[in-house]
Amino acid sequence: MSIPILTLATDKNSTTVDADRITIRQSEAGLVINANIIDADNNAYNLTNCKVFFGENKDGGKMVDDEDVEIVDRIGGQIKYKLNTAVYQESGDAWFEITDNTNKLIDTTTNFHIDVIKQANLPVENENYWSRAENMLIHVQAFVQKVENDFNSNIANNDSQLNDLVKKFNQQLENYEKELADYDSKYQKLSNDWADELGKIKANANDQLSSLKSDYDAQKKAIQSAADNQLSANKTASDKAIAQIETDKQAAIKQANTDFQNKLASIQS
Repeated sequence: MSIPILTLATDKNSTTVDADRITIRQSEAGLVINANIIDADNNAYNLTNCKVFFGENKDGGKMVDDEDVEIVDRIGGQIKYKLNTAVYQESGDAWFEITDNTNKLIDTTTNFHIDVIKQANLPVENENYWSRAENMLIHVQAFVQKVENDFNSNIANNDSQLNDLVKKFNQQLENYEKELADYDSKYQKLSNDWADELGKIKANANDQLSSLKSDYDAQKKAIQSAADNQLSANKTASDKAIAQIETDKQAAIKQANTDFQNKLASIQS
């Protein structure tokens, strides 16, 4: 099986649980890892005047350190490594170490995991593999630095996650406060609008009640005035009729007396 081209960063703070993984079979010899090394700014790592070593911590505690890493493009940070036979023994976490020309460790890449699919009856080496004795010191230095870098990276990541969590909590709290303030504002506006509407309804009702009372008083007054006028007119007419009757009565009495006197005078005569 072929191995995909890896992109390996030297920025330990960018380490995540989603590390690159490759899978190999114990029966596949001669597999090659092609990788692009990038710096903390995601630019190609300049490997001018540098050497690159392959390092691996295998499951079970075995180690592999190999100097046979070919630098394909120093400016472009491109390397190529043909897997040593020791790499096929067990699965493990691997990385590349960068040194100067004096073999002083400069940097390391982030880890990538190598899954080894085992083949039945394949003999397993019981010893660590070192391409040369002095590499042990370099590898130990690199391993110590990686442990320190990974530890610092985990602390930084934990601090960053904690800060992100606090920031997210504060942001959420601020959002809640804004929503609460907005709710209070909307509630207050609704309360004020309802108070205004209730005031308008009450004022309108009072106006209508006042108008009805005014109309009632006016109608009552008009009816009372009409009744009074009618009574006055009726009394005037009644008084006039009584006076006319009295006048007619007196005239009739007077005429009767006159007629009686005339009749009496006629009889006497």
